Amino acid sequence: MFPTEPSTIYCLFLLCWIFLTSNAAIDRHSLVTRYNPTRITSNPTTPMQVGNGNFAFGADVTSLQTFLPFATMSSWG
Repeated sequence: MFPTEPSTIYCLFLLCWIFLTSNAAIDRHSLVTRYNPTRITSNPTTPMQVGNGNFAFGADVTSLQTFLPFATMSSWG
């Protein structure tokens, strides 16, 4: 009494694959350091902006908002 439908077999295979790969450890250090921004020179007309789509932080070479008019921006206000 095995399932013979292709969709049922596919779903069983997918569930087994998810179960077997869900215990894999995450290399958090390489994940975080992959996106480390680096700024080595200062330019008042081109600040670096770091954000996630809803929030943006404009930073200069000091990692602060010392150059005006660049500031923190958000989509909620």
